[in-house]
Amino acid sequence: MSISVPQSLYEYYQSQPRGVWASDGYSKFVLDAQDDSLMLELRNALLLNNSYQATIENALAFVQKAVDYQLDPAGAEYPRYPVETLVEGIGDCEDSAILYASIVRTFGYNSGVLLVSVDTDGDQVSDHVAVFVRVADCFIEAHPERSLWDISGKTYAFAETAVSGGYLALGVDPWGIEQED
Repeated sequence: MSISVPQSLYEYYQSQPRGVWASDGYSKFVLDAQDDSLMLELRNALLLNNSYQATIENALAFVQKAVDYQLDPAGAEYPRYPVETLVEGIGDCEDSAILYASIVRTFGYNSGVLLVSVDTDGDQVSDHVAVFVRVADCFIEAHPERSLWDISGKTYAFAETAVSGGYLALGVDPWGIEQED
């Protein structure tokens, strides 16, 4: 797959201020409208069988493969915009999660995507960013063993985007996170 990213768009995002971001601040990176047409183009390139469910699973595999996991330098959190992550091909958990959430968001309000900070080591401190994506009934029926969460009466699956050299299917939670976490 080949997606062309205009240099001016990449430079625009590189010039954006970062500051210190709380987990709820990451939505700014997902919702920025400057890359909407590019995210839609990417979503269309990943489209499978004109199916939301198949496409969000394909998009997860794409992000896991396209983004080489690389931590930010110690003490210097640097969240990337989706365009930066695509061009650079590197990022840590929030970068790949932001990219995946941006792709899923192109499906509109029914897609239901949540970018959340989670505690993976039980110390009561959020140390990882993941995505919860709304899933269709066919997914729920086919994969009842997966990590599925009821959030406001809708079913979401855990999507781990930060994978180093492998693939974790939609709904596979390597951390064992409980809904009350």
